[in-house]
Amino acid sequence: MNIESGLRSFAVGALGMDRIMDRHEDPDLLARELLPLLRRFCISPYGIAVGGSYAKGNSDALSDLDIYVFAQQVLPGRRRSELIVEALGKTSKAVSWGRDDPFIEGGTDFWYQGRRVECWLRNAQQVETTIASCKQGQIRREYAVWAVMGFFNYVLFADLQTMRIMEDPHGMLTHWKEETRAYPEPLRRAIVDRFLREAAFWRDNFHYRSAIERVDIIYTSGIV
Repeated sequence: MNIESGLRSFAVGALGMDRIMDRHEDPDLLARELLPLLRRFCISPYGIAVGGSYAKGNSDALSDLDIYVFAQQVLPGRRRSELIVEALGKTSKAVSWGRDDPFIEGGTDFWYQGRRVECWLRNAQQVETTIASCKQGQIRREYAVWAVMGFFNYVLFADLQTMRIMEDPHGMLTHWKEETRAYPEPLRRAIVDRFLREAAFWRDNFHYRSAIERVDIIYTSGIV
């Protein structure tokens, strides 16, 4: 058994996945099937795109389908989950997360045709603010439950550039792609300066070297 078939067997057996999305299947087609449903999440101008590993071209047998939904106002999480269950049935196992008020970001994750779909909703005004601050070289590491080491605000640039637009009736996503196409020099300098300083701190640090001697993977993983 090769590695890929082994991963598939694990996913079907341990994770209860009836069908794993194959890299040769078309995630864009699946996303388009869901557009009428996902549009209903939004109560303001919106844009929808495919993101994550499928948009970047490095998906594997266990990859889920990431769909980005951008809007300034969206339905509360409970109502989003209800819409999914009403349309797809209880087997969709819809789960929503994130604060409804104020809405900054959130998600509604579910199963569709044996595939795991993760719908990540982001406040459109917050996206605009983040783009502006990153262009000025202002970087932040924000707490996020789903990002063990925190989420750096400038990762938004990569998300916008790699995403594949599915629906953009207001031209919002197209505008963001164009606005972030050139990597800002102030942002590059801020990232390099910050992490070079951190790297210099750890280079001869006693605690870091002793952690290496102890093979303390937990301690060193956040450094290297």
